[in-house]
Amino acid sequence: MERTVQEKRSYDSHDPLLSDKSHGPEGSEDEVVEVAKHNHTIWGKHRASTDRNNRYYTSRMIIGSIIVSTSALVALYCISSRALTPSYFKGQSTEVKPVVASADIDLWCGKPYKHGSPTVSVGGQFPVPTRSSQPLLHFKCWPGIQPFVEGEDSVGSVILDANIGHEIGTPIESFRPNDRLLVDIKISGSDDDESLRGLKLLSGTTLPVNSSGTTPTFELGISLKPRAEPYRLECTALNPRTLQKFSTSSSLQYLPPNPYGGSVVKTDLRTGGLLVKPLDKDIKTAQYEPFFPYGFYTGFGGYIEHDLSKLDHIKAKGYNLVHLVPPFDGVEPALDKMAELGIWFIYSMRWSFQNMTSVEQQVMAIRSRPNLLLWYTSDEPDGWNYALDAPKLAAEKIKELDGGVDRGYHPVSVVLNCEDYWFKDFAECFRYTEKSDVVFHDTYPVGINPTHSIVYDTECTRTYGDCGCDNCIGDVGYDISTRVTQFRDRARWLGKERTLSVWTVPQAFGAEAFWPRKPSGKEFVIQALVAVMHGSLGINPWLYPTTEEIDDAASRLGSAMPKLVSFIHSPGTQHAVWTPLPTVYVGCFASGQGVMIMAINTGPERVHTTTPTRRVCDSRFGETIFESGDGNSIKREDDNIVIELDTFGVLAVF
Repeated sequence: MERTVQEKRSYDSHDPLLSDKSHGPEGSEDEVVEVAKHNHTIWGKHRASTDRNNRYYTSRMIIGSIIVSTSALVALYCISSRALTPSYFKGQSTEVKPVVASADIDLWCGKPYKHGSPTVSVGGQFPVPTRSSQPLLHFKCWPGIQPFVEGEDSVGSVILDANIGHEIGTPIESFRPNDRLLVDIKISGSDDDESLRGLKLLSGTTLPVNSSGTTPTFELGISLKPRAEPYRLECTALNPRTLQKFSTSSSLQYLPPNPYGGSVVKTDLRTGGLLVKPLDKDIKTAQYEPFFPYGFYTGFGGYIEHDLSKLDHIKAKGYNLVHLVPPFDGVEPALDKMAELGIWFIYSMRWSFQNMTSVEQQVMAIRSRPNLLLWYTSDEPDGWNYALDAPKLAAEKIKELDGGVDRGYHPVSVVLNCEDYWFKDFAECFRYTEKSDVVFHDTYPVGINPTHSIVYDTECTRTYGDCGCDNCIGDVGYDISTRVTQFRDRARWLGKERTLSVWTVPQAFGAEAFWPRKPSGKEFVIQALVAVMHGSLGINPWLYPTTEEIDDAASRLGSAMPKLVSFIHSPGTQHAVWTPLPTVYVGCFASGQGVMIMAINTGPERVHTTTPTRRVCDSRFGETIFESGDGNSIKREDDNIVIELDTFGVLAVF
């Protein structure tokens, strides 16, 4: 998450699994020792202290005094065929400009940020679809779970969506709200697998127009054989009144039991959340349960490495996850200890993901672990300007070695730092999120000056400068809610709303570089809960160890998080989120267990507001689930909700 002195080091020098040292630049022994020092003094240093001339991670090729992004040139080749552009982006400009600048220009999110640097064409912005004047039907079908596993899933399920909107989809003829579609569902193998071509799973399933989450089932084992190659799920819908047809497809991964003996982590595509077998239960008999990841990035070298008892402290605080930050020399005892304590871990290849030899060796060494939750390829590739296809190539390699082509036994993730820089290209040849199952965002707005860089003494605009939080305004609620919403919207526009989950990296550091102060405990809480309220499916703050105040606040929130999430992310939950005041966020969530309302004040002043209720909030509230701050209250008065909140206060009741 940070951009620091260690980023210029050779990733090979940190990789105990890599024997071939020919792929990276040389790094001095002193540099390697320096990186291994206590992470609180090293991990937090920003790239302002980095020698740019040693930064080997750039994806640019120096030709004389010109740097041309090779990945952008490939993108230009890819978009030469308009047929590659989705229909709802047709008619928009598909020009992709390579990054071109003199060799001494440093860029972050495609922007120059140092005095004297000329302005360049940033490019890489997401092509927002043009709004249609007529209703569009966005018809999609998905497997209920990714992946299904032989012996665990005897019954398969298909999720059907038929949403009406004006951004993406097919124009619907003579639209009537009460129309119902007749859906046929087939499955096929690869192009050369004639035995499965057009195998009918379900026929005549009824689907209301403008509905979401209809889930018919079928006998999985009778129809399919487990394999690494995904099956193709093909769905057609007919409106019997107008005879208009719609079609869509997706991939279905059906794997054999994990041959490596490690964990299996599934995604419930009804919610986007994870399903795991609890680590404190027998893996052979345990059932899969919803899992909300909540825990910090945590330095291994210089912190956990020499004192494994720190993991006991992490467990006592209630965190269910550790996202280990390399280097990983001698990491095995720590992984063993985490498994004993029931702590899941994310395995990071941030310094080696572009070296396929290293990726292969690491995956083969780690994939048998019982508590592996997630693979993590690249850290902020959009900031560092890595090759556009670099995270994609790493993800493909990881999945190939982890059991499946489209989805292995564990999800693959990437973190993006920029607000809008190569999340996707027009031609869909390359994008930083391609082949990832989870995309993190690390939006760090606490304490920044959003318009003037206190590090480089330059202005910050949408085309120039770096203020530590790309295109932010320095408002925690706005910046984080907007980033989560943007990422989720882009996933939906790409047709990946159920297969690309968004996770959040709250800021738990400061007093350095762009961030002159650290967040308070209350500010940490509002970062996490604003993100969860807007659809984030995991909370993974940067960085541990943090301040005692944040640690205590995060621990209290962690105790309440399972209850909060059971309302927010349950299948079929109805919700409404709105902002009655610029700093106040209100969310109502109605699930099978009742109705929860949560109110968050992201401002430094106490607030009192009365807001009309929403349909899903039609309930009385009594029991408190979580509270941060003093003197908070939520009351129902007729058709209104009366809210009072402390500075940076939070209250959730049901």
